Amino acid sequence: MLANITYKDHKTDRALQQLVGASYGLKARLQKRGIGSPRFTIKSAAASIWTLLTRDNSTKYANIELRKAGIQIGFKSILETYVWAIPYDRLYIQVGREETILTDGNLWIGFTPAQDMQKFLQKIKLDQSAYENTENRRPRKHGSDSTAQSDQ
Repeated sequence: MLANITYKDHKTDRALQQLVGASYGLKARLQKRGIGSPRFTIKSAAASIWTLLTRDNSTKYANIELRKAGIQIGFKSILETYVWAIPYDRLYIQVGREETILTDGNLWIGFTPAQDMQKFLQKIKLDQSAYENTENRRPRKHGSDSTAQSDQ
């Protein structure tokens, strides 16, 4: 789900919470040693996201926030803030030598992985596997493994 969160909208907030869960509380944030990724530069993206990103000529930065049932990728375009929410049961991470791609099957974002970002991707994979081992998860849409490896 791609949403504009520039202005407070309770309907959008509820939809995001329903899709990827509520944000972690202070105690859980401290136990996880943070739930936000370092800022990264977007190299490529699906057409609908790239159209938003190219509305201005600035560098295209984004960050990832862990949620209880998924992740939120946040980015800005001109003066608007957007989030792309991906539930763990639809999240696929493809790691290559020059680019890492996050996708939910419809949309995707590619970025150059830095060393600190690799650690955060491992944290996402651990949370995703923990979520998939719980009883109250949604059934997986695709039968393939969620962390496909590729040599680009």
